Amino acid sequence: MTKTRDLADLGGGFIQAGTGAVQRTVESKLQDVVSVKDFGAVGDGVADDTAAIQAAIDAGEGRTVLIPKGTYLISSTLNISVSGVNLIGSSLAQGVFGDTTEKGATLKWTGGANPMITILVGGGNQAAKSGGSIQKLKLDGAGIATNCLKTESAMAWRFEDLKLIGAVTAAWDMTGREPYNAGFNSNYQCCAANISIVCAGSCDGIYAGITNVQGGDSGGEHPAFCDITSVHITYENGIALNVLEADDCTFTNLGISRVAGGTGDAIVLESGGTHGNHFRCVNVTKTDGTDPKIWAKGGSNANYMELAGIDYNIKPTIEPGSELFYIYLGRNGVANQARALLPALALPNQDIADNFAIDWYQEGTWTPTVTFGGASVGQIYTSRQGSYQRIGNTVHATGSLVFTDKGSSTGTARLIGLPFAAASNPVNVPAVFIPMTGFAGLTATGAATLLQIDAGAQTAIFRVFSGGSGVTALTDANFTNTTSIGFSLTYLV
Repeated sequence: MTKTRDLADLGGGFIQAGTGAVQRTVESKLQDVVSVKDFGAVGDGVADDTAAIQAAIDAGEGRTVLIPKGTYLISSTLNISVSGVNLIGSSLAQGVFGDTTEKGATLKWTGGANPMITILVGGGNQAAKSGGSIQKLKLDGAGIATNCLKTESAMAWRFEDLKLIGAVTAAWDMTGREPYNAGFNSNYQCCAANISIVCAGSCDGIYAGITNVQGGDSGGEHPAFCDITSVHITYENGIALNVLEADDCTFTNLGISRVAGGTGDAIVLESGGTHGNHFRCVNVTKTDGTDPKIWAKGGSNANYMELAGIDYNIKPTIEPGSELFYIYLGRNGVANQARALLPALALPNQDIADNFAIDWYQEGTWTPTVTFGGASVGQIYTSRQGSYQRIGNTVHATGSLVFTDKGSSTGTARLIGLPFAAASNPVNVPAVFIPMTGFAGLTATGAATLLQIDAGAQTAIFRVFSGGSGVTALTDANFTNTTSIGFSLTYLV
């Protein structure tokens, strides 16, 4: 029969195996690691474990705080306000697809509309302190919590093997909170890996932004130099990755899946505070409906994206004044038969003081109108249509219109509604109109028609050149109730 030794047999001491190990008390050895059960947590899915887990966190500065397997009910926000806390569950979090069996440690929300866990290390008038982690946990907002995780002031923290579900506003809110007058980016050099996020309704997956803080003279700070990798976001009507502001962050192996019936956007880069970010291997998929949008807006700039996967045709939308440089990482096909493709060229819609730079590309439509003496009283059109393409400072516009009634206005005939105002020295040629039907007084043999574009305006005068008679401006007398015209213009802006 083998005798089991108890603590009394050890003489109150502990010696680690290995040369040079020294004796410690058993109490000292066990205090290396904090367990939430040391403070009375139960983890049975019935008891409220909020106070016990908060006490363990408060005692865990510079130590590991273990959350053994179980379901721990949380009724109020757990605040991590000390550095070096490593909050670690008992096993890997669940995957994205299916698999609803609880395998490890789950924190389940039972409170009101508040975040489940908030990291505000060194808040108030202090600078954010470094270090700490949250790992191997499932955070379940139960359709009530605003956020599963809210990181307001975290420097050099690590987030790994997490599943975030059931939030209402954003599963992970990275809204920075700059400590008063401290001048630090409050989400700085953080790392995240193997994160699974599931959102329903209008909930965002990850929201990165800023908030004002006490004192009134600080606008807050936003994520900077963070590395987020191997993240999958399943969402519905919110935004999978909503970046209000972020600097020089890297998002790698980012999978975004919109569920059936969903209408939300995949990625939105919101403002001028979003720049220098690198999105590597981004795969956006949908179940049905229109393509999820990838937007660069609000002056966001110097961002770069590599799009991969089966939905390579989801083309980013780049608003005027914003920048997003992107490429497609390939298309479906057999490797030795795949076509060679050049990366897509994305140009920002913005003016710069360099006439030799192609700084603008845009396509669109416009609605042509004819005025006589500056008015268009009583005019009726059967049809009007126009399209344009702008490359740099050159615009090429085409269009046509058909009158049902030319109206009662009189005077010089002008084409108005050009898509852009002409430069101060507009080009008259090639800018021509083609009289198709219903004109009066255009009988000269070989008469050439042209449009004289007005300097600094979105208008042009209809003119005709007929040999020795010179150039004459058309008036209402040259038009009838059945006039139809086509036109083509190329001019500088």
